[in-house]
Amino acid sequence: MLCMGIFLCVLLFFAGCTTTQAPPASPAPAPVTTVTESPETPLPATTGTQAPVTPSPEITKKSGTVIFSESGKVSPSTYKTYDFRAMGEPLQKMGTSYTIIIKAEQPVLGYAVTTYQADQLTGDIMIPKYVSHSDKIQWGLIEPYMVMEKATDDSKTFSVEKEAFYAYVIDGRWMQSDDDYASTEPFGYTLTIMKP
Repeated sequence: MLCMGIFLCVLLFFAGCTTTQAPPASPAPAPVTTVTESPETPLPATTGTQAPVTPSPEITKKSGTVIFSESGKVSPSTYKTYDFRAMGEPLQKMGTSYTIIIKAEQPVLGYAVTTYQADQLTGDIMIPKYVSHSDKIQWGLIEPYMVMEKATDDSKTFSVEKEAFYAYVIDGRWMQSDDDYASTEPFGYTLTIMKP
């Protein structure tokens, strides 16, 4: 029911954004915008509440249609799965592309798997971790179709190579195998998915 409500909200949003308007009587001068950059100030790690993650203006520079955007929190012991069907995307067909944009307060893993694989992520066997013999993340018995490792402000395009139902996962559990991150408090992220 929640998925239907989200779908209707997104549908209403896009329906309102696509109405045609009458042309202005005289051409308006183009607005001049000035962008100034300010250095980022890191948040203290011990704050009780953290500021929400907001998408940067770069998201609007990407070409395509936003089909999903959500902010949430993960920790070294949690992950979040996003089923493409809940975004109004039925069976993903070969050649379909999605641009994934992740903004996070701490490094997260982002990866695309089939919904069957996503269902297998529970328990201790499928926790992603770095191991000494490899510089790539290891899952055990699954192999994601696309991976964004230690993403904090990254984007990547994912093209469907196998027709299936897909899910995208934001995962903080890799931190359990890294002493520098194992005691990290829950932190915010924003996931945006676009279709070109």
